[in-house]
Amino acid sequence: MKEKISRTSLVIAVIVVLYFALLGSGSPGSMVIGYTIGAVLAVPSIILGPWELRVSGILGLGIAVFLAFHDHDSEQRVRSMIRQQIQEKQNKDMKDDQANHVQQGIR
Repeated sequence: MKEKISRTSLVIAVIVVLYFALLGSGSPGSMVIGYTIGAVLAVPSIILGPWELRVSGILGLGIAVFLAFHDHDSEQRVRSMIRQQIQEKQNKDMKDDQANHVQQGIR
């Protein structure tokens, strides 16, 4: 019974991780929850399964965790780029406003 549970959870984990990995069309960071679910589903095979399933479960867990961290890191980089672009635009607008005030003062 334990082997059946561990095998089933590992198969579902692989399906979930592959689904989210191949889906890939979402914005960065949107796949973290799917990879986390896949990682959690790999745990029963690590705990309950024979050594072959444990090795496979550890491998699946490692891949899911790696993908989750990678996706989260991508999200952070995108957010940082957006913040930088907003800051640059605000700085440019401030400089333009200052230049306009100077020109109006000269006239």
